[in-house]
Amino acid sequence: MKVKHGFLGILIITLILTSTYPGVFLGLEWVWASNTVISTVDVGERPSALAFNPSNNNIYVANTNSNDVSVIESSSNTVISTVDVGERPSALAFNPSNNNIYVANALSDDVSVIESSSNTVISTVDVGDGPSALAFNPSNNNIYVANAYSNNVSVIESSSNTVISTVDVGDGPSALAFNPSNNNIYVTNPVSDDVSVIETTGSKPIVDAISDQSISIRNLVLSYGNNM
Repeated sequence: MKVKHGFLGILIITLILTSTYPGVFLGLEWVWASNTVISTVDVGERPSALAFNPSNNNIYVANTNSNDVSVIESSSNTVISTVDVGERPSALAFNPSNNNIYVANALSDDVSVIESSSNTVISTVDVGDGPSALAFNPSNNNIYVANAYSNNVSVIESSSNTVISTVDVGDGPSALAFNPSNNNIYVTNPVSDDVSVIETTGSKPIVDAISDQSISIRNLVLSYGNNM
């Protein structure tokens, strides 16, 4: 019992020190709190979106003003490739079904598809006017594209990289989220102050709307963790 109590005492002291001081002695070495900048990586002009690719551990950066995507190797924090895409890339999404990166180009009204194994554009998909947000749906492996100026959402079949459906939503769609509890896509419409809910499981997408005139909707976040 003395050994157990002694161990418990050491554990309590360790926890107190850990919460009080930036570095405490744990085992045979000091462990210091980090949360500091360890590297600064130069990329293109006006980087505006990021995506992580777990298939190669690289970070992809959409550079809005230079119309390209920088590929950062996370092990060295250096740019290993720069991929030319469409005009004004503004959003990125990783597709785990094919390991490709999808890039929404707001000014050229298309989506560039980057094959991550070669970091080259393998397809360019025409969508609506002003694509501004992307979301991947793992229930059907489709990519959803919010088109801010045409007030609709393009649905890209990732196996063929073609648009298989265009869904009318509210005004100025600007953000998307996939809900794994019901496989629906949620779309924020800041101009009409509502959220469109796209049912993705049927043969044809169905849209419902959630509106609250007292709240101006600017962003939408759904956590996978809350549904697991």
